[in-house]
Amino acid sequence: MARLIQIPQKFTASEWIMAKQLRFNRSELSRLEGERLIAESNRFCDSTRQLTHATTADVNKELEQRIDDMDYWRAEVGRRQLGINDEIDNLNMYKSRLDMAVDILNPYMDIVNQCLTLRDQREGIDLVHDVIQENLLKERDVILGVKAMFERTKEELIEQIRLNRKARYFLENNLCDKTIAIRVDNFAVNMTPHSKDLVDNSGVHLEPYLPPSKQPPLSLGQERNFSIHDWRKITSAILNKGEMELNQSFQLRGVIDGLLSQAAGDVRYQLNATENAFYDRIREQKAVASHLEDEHAELERQVNAMQFNMENLLKTIAETERPLALAQSRLALRTKRPNVEFCVDGPQIHLNSEVQQLNNSLANLKDKLRETQHMLHKLIRNKLEVAGDIKIKKNSIYIDDVQCSSMRRSICMPQF
Repeated sequence: MARLIQIPQKFTASEWIMAKQLRFNRSELSRLEGERLIAESNRFCDSTRQLTHATTADVNKELEQRIDDMDYWRAEVGRRQLGINDEIDNLNMYKSRLDMAVDILNPYMDIVNQCLTLRDQREGIDLVHDVIQENLLKERDVILGVKAMFERTKEELIEQIRLNRKARYFLENNLCDKTIAIRVDNFAVNMTPHSKDLVDNSGVHLEPYLPPSKQPPLSLGQERNFSIHDWRKITSAILNKGEMELNQSFQLRGVIDGLLSQAAGDVRYQLNATENAFYDRIREQKAVASHLEDEHAELERQVNAMQFNMENLLKTIAETERPLALAQSRLALRTKRPNVEFCVDGPQIHLNSEVQQLNNSLANLKDKLRETQHMLHKLIRNKLEVAGDIKIKKNSIYIDDVQCSSMRRSICMPQF
């Protein structure tokens, strides 16, 4: 136990002086280092304040320029969106015009089909593929062609409306994104180091606030892989797509205007051609019917005359048969003369001549009677045929001039 207790070390005076001087030197060195550190800290703080102020000013300037830039592009996107909205309304109006044009053509088509059906009720030789039939068929083909063209154009129009709505969707989203971005940058440019809405290095909000956005917020240090070049490229692509769809819509509306005008002209032209065909054909049919009626009247007169001639022939035959019988009776009576008295004397010669002449006359009269009877039958048959033709013509005139024309008078010149 005695061995564990040691006597404190004793120093000499020179050691004490050396230790004191060493302490003073260390203290002086520490003080000088402290003063240097304080001076460096002051200089660093001043430079940091100046750099922070300059950086903040640069950031604020960049933010303001960025806000001005986005304001310009947002205005461009907004104008393009309004143009697309107006163009969608215009295309919908043109779609309604096409629908109304088809509605106008439907009753017109019904009338044409009814006229064709009625004209199938013509009879006999009048059931002919005439100029009216040809123009009605052409009229039906024109209407069918115009309606088919309208349907195809309507499909293109609907597709263009879809493309416009698609372009509007991207424009609206881009406009919304730019509005939010401007709101965010305006909020950021108005922030100061003393603002409450600050975040620390971990991304925790000291005073939670975020402007409304469609996308989730990024954590501090998280980045999206979009450069300013990508931003301009995407914005330009959206604007160019909207501009392209606007130009396509303008062109399509111009094409539709031309189609509607051409279709109306084609339909009006064919309508006038068919009306002229009806007018000419009805006039021709009436002229033929009038000529047939005159012919029928002439045949009626001829039949009456032939009947009178036949009666006259019968009467003349009857009148001729009596003298013939008289002459033949006289000849028969003179055969009873006796002996030499039964000679061919003057009366006998004249009686024989009279009988022969009367027989010849009677034979000629009977021949004329047979010819008259044959001609009378022929005239009666022709009269009946002409009467049938007149009935057919009147039926055709009634169909064309009364039934078809009355329906076609309700057709209005199409204006699409």
